[in-house]
Amino acid sequence: MILNRRLCELCEFLIKAFPIFVLASCGGNQSATPNLSPQFMTSSEISVYENSTSIVTTLAIDSDSDQLTFTASGPDADAVDISKDGNMRFLAPKDFEAPSSVDGDNIYEVTVEVSDGESTNSEQFNITVIDQSELYIDSYFPFEEEEVNYSEFNPVESAMAVDELFSTNSRLWGFKFISDQAYVTTRQDGVFFLHNLATDQKYSFDIASKVGLYNEGQGGLFNFDFVTISDTEFQIYFAASIVTQQDGYALAIYRLELTLDGEPTFSDPVKLFEAEPDETSNQHFGGDILLVGDVLYATSGDRRCRECAQSKDRYNGKVLRFEIQPDASLTAHPQNTVNTGARKEIFSLGHRNPQGIDLVSEFGEVVVSEHGPQGGDEVNILSLGANFGWPLVTLGEEYGGGLIGATQLPGYKDSVTHYIPSIAPRGIKYVHENQLFPELNNSFLITSLKFELILVLSLDTTRPRHRYINLAGFGRISSLDVNSAGEIFFATHSTPGKIFRIR
Repeated sequence: MILNRRLCELCEFLIKAFPIFVLASCGGNQSATPNLSPQFMTSSEISVYENSTSIVTTLAIDSDSDQLTFTASGPDADAVDISKDGNMRFLAPKDFEAPSSVDGDNIYEVTVEVSDGESTNSEQFNITVIDQSELYIDSYFPFEEEEVNYSEFNPVESAMAVDELFSTNSRLWGFKFISDQAYVTTRQDGVFFLHNLATDQKYSFDIASKVGLYNEGQGGLFNFDFVTISDTEFQIYFAASIVTQQDGYALAIYRLELTLDGEPTFSDPVKLFEAEPDETSNQHFGGDILLVGDVLYATSGDRRCRECAQSKDRYNGKVLRFEIQPDASLTAHPQNTVNTGARKEIFSLGHRNPQGIDLVSEFGEVVVSEHGPQGGDEVNILSLGANFGWPLVTLGEEYGGGLIGATQLPGYKDSVTHYIPSIAPRGIKYVHENQLFPELNNSFLITSLKFELILVLSLDTTRPRHRYINLAGFGRISSLDVNSAGEIFFATHSTPGKIFRIR
C-alpha cells in the first residue's frame, strides 16, 4: 500500500514536470501520452520578396508527430497552397508593381487552421510582398497605345518644390555632380561652369576657340563624364562638334583636367577622337559620354545620313566603346566585335540620334535614350554588336506622315519603349534608390526637350510603366542628376539657360 502511494506521488510529480509524458494510471506498468495541439512556428507577420512563390517552409509542427492537415481561409486564401509538410507558398510569383491581393496593397491575408485529428489551432497571417530591383530587358513589342502615349501617363504623386540655383545667357546641355557640394554644367556655345553649392561661388571656362567648336544648328559643346583622381583633381571627358580641316563638321571627344586646389582651374582640352569622315549636316550629333571603370561609351548620331547608321564603315548612328589607357588616351575596346579592322570603336549600330546614356549599375546594363522620327523616340538597352534597326526598323514615321521602315524584323533588337507623340528625349538617369522620393526607386528619369517635364520609366514588370514630373513653365529640359539626399537637379536648354533643384 505504501509502495503504491509512493508510486502515485511520483507519477503526479512526473506529470507536472514533464507533461509530454503522462502515465495512464499510478498503479499500472503502462504509460500514455495525452494529445497536444499543433503549434505554429512562424510569426503572423511575414515579409517575402516579389517574383518568388516561397513563403515559409515549416508552418507548424506537432509534438506528438501526428500527421497534420492545413486549411486556408480568408480574403487571399486562393493565392496560397499549403503542403502536408507545412510548406506554404504562393500559387504564382507575386509582382510588387501589380499587386493581386484583394485589397490591392501587396498584403495577402490568409487564416490557417491546422489539425492533428484531435486538436486544432488557427492563426491569421499577413504576408507582405516587398519590392526589389528589377530590369526587364526582353522585348515588350507590340505596345499598347496607353503604354507609349505620354498624354495617358499619370503624374508622380510626391509633393515637390522647385528652386532656381543658377542662370546664364544661353542654352545649357550637360550636368553632373562631381561631389555633393559641387556640380559642373556645360553651355552649348562652349562654356564649362563649376558651381560650389556650399559657397555659392561660380566659375567658368570657355573652350570654344580651343577646340574649334561648331555651334550652329544642333552642334556645340555636349555632355561629359569624369574620373575622380582625388578630392581636388578630376579628369573630364567630353563630346563636342568641331569644324574639321575640310570645313565639315564632326563629333569629337576631348579630355581636360579640373583642379579644385585653391582657385578652380581647367586645363586646355586634349583631343582623343574625331569621327571621320566629316559631314556637312549640322544635326544629329549624339554627343553623350559614359564612363564605366576604364571603359568610355560615346553616342554618335546619324548626321542625317540614314543609310550610314547601318554601315559598319561609318561612325554615324552608332554607340562607340573605348578603353582608357594608363596615359588617359583612348583606344578601341579590345572586346568590340562589330569590326575587326577599321572602325573597331563601334559597339552597337542602327541608332538615329542617341543623346542620353547611363549605366544601370545593379544589373551592369547600359541604356540609351534617342530621338527617332515622328513618334519613334526610343529607350534602348545596349548589347555588344546589337543592331537597333534604324532606318530599316522604326516605330516612327516621316514628319507629316509616311512609312519609313518595318516595325519589327528578325535580327534587329527591339526598343524597350517608344513615345507618341515624340518627346525629344535628351538626358537619361537611372535611380536605384531615392530616400526623398521613394516612388522613383528603380526608375529611369528622362528629360524632354519638347515638353516641360521629366518622364519616369520603370522596367521592373512585364509591361513598361510610365509617369511624369510636371515642370510646366521651367523650359526645355536637357540634363539632370540626383544628389545623395535624393534631390533632383536639372538644366534647361532655353535662353537663358538655368539650373533648378527639385526637393
